[in-house]
Amino acid sequence: AEVAEDTAARTFAVGVTYIDILAVVNWAIGRAVLGDAASTKAALARLRSLIYGTCFSYFECVEKFLEAYFFLKHGDRTEGLALLCDALEFAREQSFSYPQTVRFSSVISEIFAEALQAGTEVEYVEQTIRRLGIRPPADASVSWPWPVKVRTLGMFEIFCAGKRLDFSGKVPKKPLAMLKCLIAYGGRDVPEYRIADALWPGEDADLAAKAFDVNLVRLKKLLGQPRAVITSDGALSLNTSLFWTDVRAFEEASEKAARFEGDDNKHLKEAMNLYAGEFLPAEPGSAWSLKQRERLRSRFLKLVENASGRLEARKQWTAAIECYERGLGADDLAEPFYQGLMRCYRALGRHAEAMSAYRKLRQNLSVVLGMAPSESTQVLARKLQAENPAKPR
Repeated sequence: AEVAEDTAARTFAVGVTYIDILAVVNWAIGRAVLGDAASTKAALARLRSLIYGTCFSYFECVEKFLEAYFFLKHGDRTEGLALLCDALEFAREQSFSYPQTVRFSSVISEIFAEALQAGTEVEYVEQTIRRLGIRPPADASVSWPWPVKVRTLGMFEIFCAGKRLDFSGKVPKKPLAMLKCLIAYGGRDVPEYRIADALWPGEDADLAAKAFDVNLVRLKKLLGQPRAVITSDGALSLNTSLFWTDVRAFEEASEKAARFEGDDNKHLKEAMNLYAGEFLPAEPGSAWSLKQRERLRSRFLKLVENASGRLEARKQWTAAIECYERGLGADDLAEPFYQGLMRCYRALGRHAEAMSAYRKLRQNLSVVLGMAPSESTQVLARKLQAENPAKPR
């Protein structure tokens, strides 16, 4: 009887300790998310005292993750990344399976996204995300192991479970066209009739609806994710927890870039890298793709204009030249970009290249629009010519 009572007492004590640990972990999560340094530090110290030398020592992984999270979000990012690297290495070696208290908070998804961006313990992180079905944070990048990834800027590629979707036989054109059309219309709450009208114009309404239903089933089967495309109240949406598109990523990055004025604008770099070319370049004749193509192109050109202007103002001539050239890749008739190139080359003393930019503008405007460069551009060209008279006009 005494042994039984002692066992019961020990079991009760262990259970109380576990409840204490869960309470401290949840408190620490809340304080870390809010950026409360003092409370987070105290909670983590309390957690360490509760788990040291007990059967709950595996919670050390939780403690390490929370500490790394706090520094990444509210402290020194360099230190945060070092702590995260240490925490992930420790978790991998301990085969940590992540208690629910951390798995279902924002902490794990956000630090896993950071780890993938930094290339830290990628295989282990990806396996854990897939095994536990961890949802991506709102700003998860292409490095997250999305079940489905689609690139439409400058190309059209689909990746399912990390593998590019290729077709050795007959290409399923209509299901792919349905996906392209859905993305072109914004990817969210797109009425079914809009897609049906775009892909089966002139068809009887019943036949178009039947074709729509059949090809939607084929699309979901093709993607290997029945929930990747959601149907609700007669409208289609891409499931943003399963589906990544470069269009959405570009829009989000460019919006953040416009709000951030610092010298090291990572969002600007991300947006510039995401825009690899015009939207669905292989669909130039599709009326449903035209509006999205022009809208994204205009957004990119505005991004280039703002970024290159800031670079010029800081006299970062070489970086500004690269930016202007990216803009001309999207619009080779954008006269302000040629003017920017001329100013930057002039500042660097590279007059020949400045005049080369002017001649290219003059030729393009003449051939395509039948017009000459503006007076302001010609004035700049005359100044360049006067400063370097040995070079022919």
